[in-house]
Amino acid sequence: MARKVRSFPPHLAGSCLRYAAMDLLGFGRRLDADTRSRMAAGSAWHKTFMLELAEGGGLLAAEAPMRDPGMGVSGRADALLRSPSGQVTVVEYKTVNPDRFSAIRAAGEPPLGFMAQLALYLEITHYPSGRLVIDSREEMRRRLQFALPWPNELGGWVRERVVRARGWAEEGKLPPREVGSHCLGCDRWERCYKSVEEREAAVAEEPAWTPFPPLPRVEALHVEGEDVS
Repeated sequence: MARKVRSFPPHLAGSCLRYAAMDLLGFGRRLDADTRSRMAAGSAWHKTFMLELAEGGGLLAAEAPMRDPGMGVSGRADALLRSPSGQVTVVEYKTVNPDRFSAIRAAGEPPLGFMAQLALYLEITHYPSGRLVIDSREEMRRRLQFALPWPNELGGWVRERVVRARGWAEEGKLPPREVGSHCLGCDRWERCYKSVEEREAAVAEEPAWTPFPPLPRVEALHVEGEDVS
């Protein structure tokens, strides 16, 4: 019996195409204790952040549904904010460990996966702006924010990736591997490699991910003064 294809979850908009197709087909994940702990911690920080938005005013909606039947996408944006002028901004909130936070700050640009998710929300809604908020877990008052306008170059890329992932899944097949350093932390890697050694050898040969279509540069604006450490 063919597997039923799920709706595309926006948080996979910037992921490996093969991984996204696995999710659409309902393949399981191998989650260790550390991963589950990080997920629980992120959930707690998320609740605190939503209270912060509610108290700050301008909160139009929390956990706002994001659906596009044509693309087969379904998810929820963390928040919609309305400015005094009436402009709506889509907000996506993430937490990372202190080391990753410092790396993002040093790079001056957000992780692709985070920004791709926000770009997909903007493609669905056509709201003029998005805001990515990144907090450092276990460190109070360390925050980065990035603004993404709509339209943007990343939007077309995420649309293409969603279409490709769904196309493979609807045929009941997995696309070719997209090898890169992300394979080392993948919780479905055993669907791609026979052993840890094979995985490590493949990544050593192709450490840089080269998705198709080629990834455009993320035009995200770092909002100055938001890192309050």
